[in-house]
Amino acid sequence: MTAVRYVFALVLVLLPLGIGAVIYTPDDLRLVEFSREVDPQEAAIRVNAPREAEVSVLLRSTVRGVEVTADYVIDVFRRDPLIDAVRTGVVDGKAVACSIAGAPETGVFSPPTVEFGRDDLRAKVLVSGTLTLSDTDGYIERPSSYHSGQVWERTLRVRTEGVSVVELHSDEGPALMGPDRIEFTGPINRYIYVSVESGSTQWTGWSLSQGPALWHIAMGVPWLLVLFLGYRSRHRVRGPLRAGAIAYVFSIPPLGAMLLWIPSTAGVILSGIFMVAPVLTLIWCRAVRGVEPLGRQVQWLAFGALVLAVGTAAALLPAGSALTLIGGGAAAGASLAAAAWIAGRRSWAAIAALIGVTLVCGAPLVDFLVEQSALPYGGFALLTLGLLAAPVAIGLAAAIGARRKALGYTIAVVVSAVLFLPAAALVVDAVDTVVRDYPRRVTLAFATDAAAILVAALVTLLIVLIIRLSTDAHAYADPIIRMAMFVIVVIAVIPNSVSTLGQVLALLSLTFTLIWLVPANRADRAARLAAIGRRTHVRLVRLEIWQRLVDQVARETHRTGIARAAAGEVPLSTLYGTWSASVQPARAGINLHEAALGSGGGFSPRANLLAGVGAAAALALPIMAYEASLIFFSPGTDLSGQSTLELLGDGRSVLRWVVYGALFGLFYPALRGDRPIAKASALLVALLVPELLAIVLTPAASAEQIAFAVAIRAGQITVLCIGLGLFWEWRLSRSAGLRWGQLRDFRKAGALVTPVTTLVVAAATTVVTALAGAAVAAILQGPAGISGVGEPIGASTPR
Repeated sequence: MTAVRYVFALVLVLLPLGIGAVIYTPDDLRLVEFSREVDPQEAAIRVNAPREAEVSVLLRSTVRGVEVTADYVIDVFRRDPLIDAVRTGVVDGKAVACSIAGAPETGVFSPPTVEFGRDDLRAKVLVSGTLTLSDTDGYIERPSSYHSGQVWERTLRVRTEGVSVVELHSDEGPALMGPDRIEFTGPINRYIYVSVESGSTQWTGWSLSQGPALWHIAMGVPWLLVLFLGYRSRHRVRGPLRAGAIAYVFSIPPLGAMLLWIPSTAGVILSGIFMVAPVLTLIWCRAVRGVEPLGRQVQWLAFGALVLAVGTAAALLPAGSALTLIGGGAAAGASLAAAAWIAGRRSWAAIAALIGVTLVCGAPLVDFLVEQSALPYGGFALLTLGLLAAPVAIGLAAAIGARRKALGYTIAVVVSAVLFLPAAALVVDAVDTVVRDYPRRVTLAFATDAAAILVAALVTLLIVLIIRLSTDAHAYADPIIRMAMFVIVVIAVIPNSVSTLGQVLALLSLTFTLIWLVPANRADRAARLAAIGRRTHVRLVRLEIWQRLVDQVARETHRTGIARAAAGEVPLSTLYGTWSASVQPARAGINLHEAALGSGGGFSPRANLLAGVGAAAALALPIMAYEASLIFFSPGTDLSGQSTLELLGDGRSVLRWVVYGALFGLFYPALRGDRPIAKASALLVALLVPELLAIVLTPAASAEQIAFAVAIRAGQITVLCIGLGLFWEWRLSRSAGLRWGQLRDFRKAGALVTPVTTLVVAAATTVVTALAGAAVAAILQGPAGISGVGEPIGASTPR
């Protein structure tokens, strides 16, 4: 019977590994055959193989006008079907340049040639061409369609002789930019359109709005909030969050400076810090804190590193593949855990699941890193391979050392040392990585992906923290919930591509307006207001309505009492009694208005948060729908090649409207003001400043365009904020068992001004949403084609 159990367990172990081996077999090991129904040229182009391109474009002034020449170098593996297709004449130069490297179809191209490397592992396909300009304007990159065989990465360098670039249109900003040179790195753009003028313009050096420095500075703002806003918290999460924030923030100044002058070198350093950080953390636990690697803290650390590694692998793949990986990894882990349980070793079940998830989910990333290890920057790839397997080694050591601590610790040290030996390759690669241009763009991409993944992990942790803390009204007394919500709001507002200094200033202004909107000294007051129960809320709202009636009597008495007393109609004693009964003495602290209409309404903070999210989603639905259509469904957009991380980054700004509603709902008792409309007005002021500042400080638009975009965005924010205030007023009245009309007298013109105005603005905004979205997008994201406002030199920057 024991043998049967072990055989069955072995089958369960081999099943997920066999499936993973079949699914994730590298493409260059599979047999490529051309179908009879598929054009051989298209088949060679569409092969999903790792290809990289180096494109050099020269804009030169001649007696016949501006001449544009381009050289395309496609770097491929030796087994790529494109090699045989070029040698046999199946693929011509135009197909290579246009369909693979993104050249405009209007160019004239030479026949392609093939050169093999010294190691015979890689080859280069070479094509030269002449591009067409209309007088002084034209495309230098405009792929006809997004074939799956396009290059994964390309570097486009544009130089000028006798002319200067005065205007640039592109959907992604350049890495380097000046009047005589432009450089793009990363995926192929949908279009790059330039305008040039004869003569030379004096180069004034790099500006702060160039290179990826601004994006990294913006991504550091949430960590600054973690560091400074939560320092008084007593929550157990405060320590780890502040430790991570300190490590991140202290790397910003030197990295920002190097990104300003030598972007690629700083990218190398940042990616190195991200990859080595887990190793340093383990050393810190052992040497500084005296924590044994076999302890529970490091087991959780290993599990966290594993989750981050798996999340990274999933985030860097297309969304559909990521879902497949998560499901396959979970199934593999469950199979291995079941195998361990059947074999009778229940203590090994968790470790088996850990190994299964790492092997299966990490397979695509491992496949990619193995291919990258043969390239000049292979040290980084090998180091990442070690990081993927390190959690397994630590977790395995923890399980083995349950009874034999010395043996478990020895195994952990030996395995970890072997896994991290590839880090020595960094020394060999250092000179080549920093000096040569070829590997720079990859290490810089590692840096930006690392920063984005860390922020995504931070947001996930903070969302869970807020949901757990928001069940109790006393959560407002601890500043950590305030810090967590502020960080989520700031991250939602960060653009996916920071191109101007104005965007960073707008982001910084948002942090100050949030601090003003939710003052720290209102924490205890908010806790008392949020603790008001449903029955107390009913009594307070009824008292508020009665007090309004009393106030009306007092005003009427003051208005008519003097004339009636002078005429002898009313004795002064009667007038005094009526007046004194209507006067309420001034009280310090929470007044009746705030207690009735500024409290949680008998709901928990979590219920108010969800209500704010739902109301904001309904109010901003037209705006969000159009913004999402611009990002994900505009003509020429291809989502199949985008990673999950890129899709989340693109959709982050769309969700900021919902995050604003969550902020209003969660912190309603703590917001400035004593009633819904007053609190909504405070939110309006806090949001108008950063939202409009980002538009006003855009240097590439005319005054008329900026004024129009400012008016539209102000209307959108007004609809959201005042709509939230009116919804909250209705919600508080319903919670008290009253009609909304009993709380707001709709028979009076003054009470109707705000609702009617809001409805009119909402209707107008809904009708002109397409026009409004196009106007604001034209200001903040640049034109969608050649018609529009061009960006001056230095005004556009990638992440």
